Amino acid sequence: MATSMDNQKTISEKVLNRIMDAKTAPRSRLYFMLRNSGMWLLAFLSIVLGALAISSFIFRAVNTGPALRPGLPPIPEILLAVPFLWIICIAVFGYLAYREVRSTRRGYRYELTTLLLATILASGALGIVFYATGVGFMLDRAAAHYLPFHTDLERVQRDRWLAPREGFLVGAVRLQEDEDTYILQDPEDIEWTITFATTIPDEKLDRLEEGQRIGVEGEILDIEAHTFLACDIRSLEFEGRGFVPPHTPGERKNLPPRTNGCEDVRPLD
Repeated sequence: MATSMDNQKTISEKVLNRIMDAKTAPRSRLYFMLRNSGMWLLAFLSIVLGALAISSFIFRAVNTGPALRPGLPPIPEILLAVPFLWIICIAVFGYLAYREVRSTRRGYRYELTTLLLATILASGALGIVFYATGVGFMLDRAAAHYLPFHTDLERVQRDRWLAPREGFLVGAVRLQEDEDTYILQDPEDIEWTITFATTIPDEKLDRLEEGQRIGVEGEILDIEAHTFLACDIRSLEFEGRGFVPPHTPGERKNLPPRTNGCEDVRPLD
């Protein structure tokens, strides 16, 4: 019995000696509460950052098609629009969220698959909200401004569609007062007077509005006068730009005059 007591005393002394040697000071309960709360906060921030990355990923996935004009090799063009940056961010932030949750007081109880699934679902749901409110669109543009290796879809769209000598234009619609003359202002601030061909359905022309960004397929009529024959048009406005006031087209008595010359052109849509 005495030996057992001596052994317990010896163990206690060894523990106390180690504590004294390590100069370990007792910590208050408040410290552990704050530490635990801080880890949950970091986990929450990781989920939010993952959601931001997912919102930009959704934006690029939805709008890749309109950014790439017809007639280009599909594989390298699609690779240009793949958001590799956001794929990496989603993986990194997902891992950070998992690690922080596992470091909390009760986090060790959760399985890896459970935590990863919860993280992905939370980031995904929040990412959809961010995309719908235009955050993904703004984040894509901001990343292109500050990160030299990231190209936003607007630049990809401009580089692929602004090729008038190849028969493609991109720009914002400018409607003249008489509503019979349409001007297309391209990204280089050159104003092109557009003549529409009979191959364009009336519905497409009727949906044109002031300031709308469109892509035009056709041919140059006069390079010096900047006149262009449009055989077909496509709206290039991005989805996921947040709330955009609905457009109510004004009454137009007559559609703009049109001409022949594009019967063999393949429609854009």
